[in-house]
Amino acid sequence: MKQQLLLIEDSPTQLITIKKRLENSGYEVLSAGTVAEALVLAYDEHPDLIISDIVMSQINGYQLCRLVKSDPELSSIPVILLTKLDGSVDRFWGMKSGADRFIPKEPGFPSLLTACQEILEDASRDDNMQVSPHSVRHSKKKPSAEDINSRLNQLLERLLFEATITDEVRKLIDQSLDIDSIVERLFDLMSSVLNYDACAIAV
Repeated sequence: MKQQLLLIEDSPTQLITIKKRLENSGYEVLSAGTVAEALVLAYDEHPDLIISDIVMSQINGYQLCRLVKSDPELSSIPVILLTKLDGSVDRFWGMKSGADRFIPKEPGFPSLLTACQEILEDASRDDNMQVSPHSVRHSKKKPSAEDINSRLNQLLERLLFEATITDEVRKLIDQSLDIDSIVERLFDLMSSVLNYDACAIAV
């Protein structure tokens, strides 16, 4: 049985190019142009490896990776993040999201092919006494489209919440307040989103 990869890329041209390169290297490749499509395939097929572009509309590759790694049903699937970005900050966020590798796009994709081989070989050794995710893909009940949309909405809501809190904290720092005032304002901010008793315990 060929090892099965799931490729997520919102550029049709890039999707075709990368998919063909992977198929020519002997892999079976499922492809998706959106995160929603990718999640349907991930739950349905339980691929051996997920490869995702980072820069995508609505939900990016970092966020997709966080969603996969936080779901017990998908968390064992390795994830490669593929991007034109190559800065240390981008690598940091790639690893913080739980990605197994962060690979820059390049002509011929040699680094991607090497990473695929290494990750799948490691996974094969780890699974010698276990059943691989791909081989048991039909043993679990698939989530409905409504379930997947609900999970995506929950992720978007959480990201919005995190962005809002980060923005509020940044505003406090920009005001150049003394440390006591900052702590007091932070406590007020926490109290506005948490139960007061829970906030007091946390502090």
